[in-house]
Amino acid sequence: MAFTSDLSGKWSGDWPAWGMWGSFLNQLVTIMLSKFESEPYTLTQENSGEETVIMLESASQNNSPLSANVVSENGQIVDANIKLVAPGKYEIIIPKQSGMYYISVKQENN
Repeated sequence: MAFTSDLSGKWSGDWPAWGMWGSFLNQLVTIMLSKFESEPYTLTQENSGEETVIMLESASQNNSPLSANVVSENGQIVDANIKLVAPGKYEIIIPKQSGMYYISVKQENN
């Protein structure tokens, strides 16, 4: 699906003035997003001194090796230390910096 107009009305005319415009956009985006029956991992984070610790828990309690890539909002790869701390539970330690981060997780299977 592609929506190639603007959201301000410059090209879309009076469409943004329509009372259901917000609902339409919300539904358009919702339909495009992937649907999952369950989340494979749960992520939480906390700050500890000069580091940010991201706790990653596998829903399946899988102990297979895990790799994770962390990228900052400006596209910089962040040096991350990953370790298994309990069955299905991992810690990803990155330097403490404000901003948004993208985390890609890959679990190796036999």
